[in-house]
Amino acid sequence: MRLLEVTRDCFYTQHVKRPTRIRENQIPSLLHLILTNEEGMITNIKFNPGLGKSDHLMLEFDILCYAEILEQNIDKRNFLKGNYVSINKELAEHASEDTTNMDANEHWTHLMNILSTSIEKHVPLYKRRSNDIRKPYINKDAISAVKKKHQEWTKYLHCKTDNNYQSYKIARNKATRLLRLSQRSYEKSIAENIKDSPKLFWNYVRSKTKTKSTITRVNNPNGDLTETDKETAEVMNDSFVSVFVEDGNTNLPPLPRRNITSPLIDFEITEEIVLKALSKQKPNKSPGPDGIHPKLLLETKDIIVKPLTSLFKKSIEESVVPK
Repeated sequence: MRLLEVTRDCFYTQHVKRPTRIRENQIPSLLHLILTNEEGMITNIKFNPGLGKSDHLMLEFDILCYAEILEQNIDKRNFLKGNYVSINKELAEHASEDTTNMDANEHWTHLMNILSTSIEKHVPLYKRRSNDIRKPYINKDAISAVKKKHQEWTKYLHCKTDNNYQSYKIARNKATRLLRLSQRSYEKSIAENIKDSPKLFWNYVRSKTKTKSTITRVNNPNGDLTETDKETAEVMNDSFVSVFVEDGNTNLPPLPRRNITSPLIDFEITEEIVLKALSKQKPNKSPGPDGIHPKLLLETKDIIVKPLTSLFKKSIEESVVPK
């Protein structure tokens, strides 16, 4: 009964639903449990015969888990520490350049070359090592306390005295207290700012889960599990096609005609509109495919607003989106 209460209090999932001990002239019983804190961690449970003369069944199952794999020495730009005074000076030198003879693609390439050069000069690099899997809530005080704990433990191993062990216990308890305090403070700040930064909240929630609700492997027509994502997609597509039924009517339904009272014949982009959009950039977001960080756009908005406005106007006039 105590085990059942603990299982319920911790929200554990018990995956074994059939008896695991079968003996002649006795009622089968369920003795072997598989408890996890997430329902999707265990799949494909098989109840195999026991070893030798044992009346206990052998359980075979798949564990679905994920490991964080970080690339070695990833070089990234730290836009939060960029020298935007120098970047604005360089951009101001190019702001008066004549770009009337450039089309949208040429204008975009020219602007990107200027920005890329300034980024390389004035935005520092930082490296994320493969062994750096620090939790986001661990602050500097907690890191110092953990280092102190390791130092005291090393000191105790070198000289096992009561005083050294007491010093280690004090450092250990302090590190534990600061880690828990930093985690509570971090979670409280996320909860308070959930309306302004919902992405940060859901990233933290996902970091706490060990399984993901995704399709990994399925059985192909031969009964074997698929090995690649492409093969899985093909099996899923074939299954969908086999059950999809057409009604035989290939004619598209008629679309109602719209009566346009005020057609859009003139669309004006002004510097005020572009500046307003630049001012709404969130500096804690990641850059898009072009590699331009929102922090850079926000810090250089007063200088970059003119070339961006010209670029957007050309894009509308030429009906072209730069490649």
